[in-house]
Amino acid sequence: MKTTLGKLWLGELAPWSEAEEEYEDVLRYAEILEACFETLMEQLDEEGKMLLKKYEQTQNDYLFLAREDSFKKGFSLGVKLTAEAFFMK
Repeated sequence: MKTTLGKLWLGELAPWSEAEEEYEDVLRYAEILEACFETLMEQLDEEGKMLLKKYEQTQNDYLFLAREDSFKKGFSLGVKLTAEAFFMK
């Protein structure tokens, strides 16, 4: 018998699967914007390209940190709920 954690690790559980259609819509829009980004990069001088790349990297760094923080908070909440369920009277 697989544990819930084991199923999650193996990808058999997907807590985000209910929102799959929303993710697909956003992904399609992101692909359109990516093409616009490339066009913009072609129009910029070297200083402008460097600035835009720094902005993009800062956005990526922020998103990485936000995702990590969300995971930690969600995991912590799950542990608290589990602990409460085990120790309820």
